[in-house]
Amino acid sequence: MNARQVLNHLNLDAMLLTAWDNIQYVTDAKLYKSMDLYSDYYAAVLRSDGQPIFVGVIPGAGVPEGVEIFEGWEPCSRFFPGQLDQQAEGWAKIFERLLGRLGLLESRIGLDYMPFAMYEKLKKRVTSATFLPCLDQLLIVRAVKNEEEIKLARNAAKVVDAAIEAGFKAIKPGVTERQVFSKIAEKLFELGSEMLPWSAVCRGPRASRETMYPTLSERRLRRGENLRIDVGAVADGYHSDIMRTNTYVQAPDPKNKAVYESLLAIYEQTLKAIKPGAKVSSVYDAAVESYKEAGYRDDSLWTKHGSLGHGVGLKALEFPIIDSKEELGQLDMELKPGMILCPELTIGYKTFSSVDDTQAFFGLEDVTLVTETGYELLTRVSKDLKR
Repeated sequence: MNARQVLNHLNLDAMLLTAWDNIQYVTDAKLYKSMDLYSDYYAAVLRSDGQPIFVGVIPGAGVPEGVEIFEGWEPCSRFFPGQLDQQAEGWAKIFERLLGRLGLLESRIGLDYMPFAMYEKLKKRVTSATFLPCLDQLLIVRAVKNEEEIKLARNAAKVVDAAIEAGFKAIKPGVTERQVFSKIAEKLFELGSEMLPWSAVCRGPRASRETMYPTLSERRLRRGENLRIDVGAVADGYHSDIMRTNTYVQAPDPKNKAVYESLLAIYEQTLKAIKPGAKVSSVYDAAVESYKEAGYRDDSLWTKHGSLGHGVGLKALEFPIIDSKEELGQLDMELKPGMILCPELTIGYKTFSSVDDTQAFFGLEDVTLVTETGYELLTRVSKDLKR
């Protein structure tokens, strides 16, 4: 288990994990996830000399055989904002009992992403332990996927590929952004996605990076507009992430077509920089150089939000981050086989379309596996201009 590398690196006796992605990483439990509630459903402890221990409001749900489940606890039954203090106290009691049973009350314990209220309650109860941050090191270890994780990533990529194709088929003059996304969502759930991590389907000026992830609307597609589709799936806990802006309601005007084809060439040149042994900043440098060679020297056209891509896995945003050497610092990671990246390249500009004299937007993104010899695209939806 790669998570044990973190214990060794930080000289920890154990890690107490409260973020669901890290809990799944060390236990392989398939967890219920909700964005609705101020609630913490699960936790896990990983010791340097033992197997992981799972703690959950829903005992044993999705926990594989061989993973110990902590039974000596009282469930926190309040899941509403008014009871957050009570909930934090309840979890602190659970952790005190668990750490005491494991003989860890005076140990070095790593914490990943514990809520502040819970941390304060825990410190008052477990006064002799030393608590240390371990999230960055966990994310660094998680950046390299094993064979099973790559298999899950391939499946998540297939799900989102099929969903975006369903969205393409729904595009025609007069349909709304929401109607297109409903077809995407239907296919995502049909093929096993557990949730909708985001919902960016937007036309014309709403597709620009200024809005980035606008809410779905009832705006109807018009002739000559392209549609930005940036969606993801979550299958067995693993995310996929794809963006396409190559679909037009009827024919694109010549300038839009030329800009998109320029972006496609920049994107393909950037992908060539993805190879084992290279620094992730070299991918960023390749993209910047390609933009400039294509005549896009004003970086406000394509770097408004900083980085040019990210890792993906149990979270939609993971290491490695595709950014400059200066920005990354110590996180300028060496690319290794098993890493999964999502290069995310865009161009925004003032269009000369007869439909709208406003901000046009073009973007491309794929789930990309670092292999022994280079890269492999796990998402494979066509990038050719469609209409």
